[in-house]
Amino acid sequence: MLLQIARPLVARGVYEHSDFAARPLARLRSTFLYSYAVLFGSAGTVRPE
Repeated sequence: MLLQIARPLVARGVYEHSDFAARPLARLRSTFLYSYAVLFGSAGTVRPE
């Protein structure tokens, strides 16, 4: 995710279409929850059947 945001066009799109600057802690929490789910989620979480 950090490498994607390092690209100037991606960073500008995030800046223009996100409220991360107004709610940084909420955004940080969402990012961590997403990251943990992707990294440590069970097979059922990743691919529900």
